[in-house]
Amino acid sequence: MSGFDMTKLAGQLNQIQGVLQKIRVEGNSNGGGLKVVLNGQQDVLAVRIMPPLLAPANKSRLETELLMAFNQGLKKSKERATREINQLVGIDISQLNQFF
Repeated sequence: MSGFDMTKLAGQLNQIQGVLQKIRVEGNSNGGGLKVVLNGQQDVLAVRIMPPLLAPANKSRLETELLMAFNQGLKKSKERATREINQLVGIDISQLNQFF
């Protein structure tokens, strides 16, 4: 019989999902006019846009700031999720990518 405990693994996965759902990170644009909030599962929870960016003349700037804020938020979310998972499972999961 294998030493692999599926019940324990399922419990750890449920715990990880719960932790990831509670994580909150912010991504901000360099101009400071836009902020996004994401959880550890990379779900976007909120987008806040300063009123001056909503002017039609600022369309290009708004698009640029959206990209910056979302990319920064995603990066922070992934980094935080990796740290939390590493703590829960006791291994560095970033090393697992060599197997995929």
